[in-house]
Amino acid sequence: MQNDTSIASQLVGRIMSVADCHKALEMMKYCFDCRLDVNVQTILQASFVKDVAIIVSETYAMLEKYYHDQWRNHISEYSKSYKATCERFRHSVHIPMLERNASDYYNNEILLENFLNKETSFLIIEAKNVSTIIWSDLYYSHLYAYTNEYTVASLQQDFNIIYGNLQEIINWNCKLSNKLDLSCAFKPIPKEEHFIAIAERVMPCKTFFNNKKIKPSNILKLLTCKIEINSALIFLESGSLSELLDQSDWIYFVTKWLAIKYDEVFDCLYRMKTYDDQDKNFLLTVLSGNKYKSVCPLDSNVRKMAQQLRNMCHYVKFNKIIDEHSTHHLGQSTYDFDKVVFTIMGNQQGYKGMKSLFNKMLCDLKVIDKFIDEVLCSV
Repeated sequence: MQNDTSIASQLVGRIMSVADCHKALEMMKYCFDCRLDVNVQTILQASFVKDVAIIVSETYAMLEKYYHDQWRNHISEYSKSYKATCERFRHSVHIPMLERNASDYYNNEILLENFLNKETSFLIIEAKNVSTIIWSDLYYSHLYAYTNEYTVASLQQDFNIIYGNLQEIINWNCKLSNKLDLSCAFKPIPKEEHFIAIAERVMPCKTFFNNKKIKPSNILKLLTCKIEINSALIFLESGSLSELLDQSDWIYFVTKWLAIKYDEVFDCLYRMKTYDDQDKNFLLTVLSGNKYKSVCPLDSNVRKMAQQLRNMCHYVKFNKIIDEHSTHHLGQSTYDFDKVVFTIMGNQQGYKGMKSLFNKMLCDLKVIDKFIDEVLCSV
């Protein structure tokens, strides 16, 4: 027989899942806005597709564990057949892709040579006589590492698959309990045009990889980190989002989303500067400069808080971190989940504390972006 705490943890996990699904759906809808620059659409879709896949996969796991029979009776053949797509993208969140596997993609010479012989497109922002890469087609080699296929068409198809899965989960949750219909609990993302000056440059991959001071596999990792950072900046620094970030439920979601990127970028850099015998001395030399002091060490308290927050996407694990003290905040309202988050985080400052963490992570990622530029001398 389940105790009160176990039942409460299921409820909180499910409420957080449903709320995250609604906001993830809004993020995906934002990508379809015809007023967005086509390059911005591509960048955001490639970033969101794997981020949302995490929410879909973790929600599947929660529904299968807590509502197994009801969910199994409802789930459509569409969802069953495309679940693998979500799982594949869900695992591409890890930047040091497949490092735990003997067939490490980034270090596999055959696959590396395969795309080094191709031409690739780079999207570049130029401001104040400084050029910086914000996107490259090479990112598809990260998203599609298992198949070594990367095209705009395949990304669009998979984006639509995950979008469909997300809608089905939301619809089913609302049918199961009207109290979990959060569609009116927050404002949608405002639509606006992006006026970013983006230049496109096509060059052979070998041209980009030549004359760098680190090996090609690490160049690809840093480029992936850079694209993760800039996709977040393009989305978050849209002027219309400032209104959303004044809402406690949105700041929780966006901070958790940013925490995933933050932790993966810092984990990648930490592994490289700690374990890569060939390149770690050069990376440490650059990182030791005064302008990067704010992000050192790479395992700071900010990162530890980011790790704690990102783990809240595991909706089935709330029984390990929740107790009666934190569940009493729920009361009769399913819209108070943000208070539960703040309590679990031990953050007595509530919204202000979450906004502070968000701002610190955003600032750190901008510093890391400059660090990667210096390492790559990329453009």
